[in-house]
Amino acid sequence: LGQTCADGNSGTFHSDESIDAIVVNTRSGNDFGAGEAVELAVTIWAWNASNDTVDLFHAADASQPVWTHLDTIRPAQSGASTLRYAYTLPSGANRQAFRAAIRLNGTSAECTNGSYDDHDDLAISLR
Repeated sequence: LGQTCADGNSGTFHSDESIDAIVVNTRSGNDFGAGEAVELAVTIWAWNASNDTVDLFHAADASQPVWTHLDTIRPAQSGASTLRYAYTLPSGANRQAFRAAIRLNGTSAECTNGSYDDHDDLAISLR
């Protein structure tokens, strides 16, 4: 969102850490709306599952994001995998956002600065 969190400056595609995709779907098939249950599916590439960690965040207003930490997940394997997280959309602005961040070691933060860290955001519009 507005290039507010730079990725690390090292790494090679599908050799080192990367967020490949963020997909959000409602569990009911309805439109996005406050109180709607959603599933967040984050496709990643992990360099080393024992050293890589994925942090998930949500912002109730994508235009002025204040990030709320949702979960920290360690991938079960190195290489490609899809991590899933269930969430209920809160009241907020008409555009909300999710952030997925993969990091090599370090601690959870909405914007980490490790050389191999990757951050991606996805904004959704509520009905």
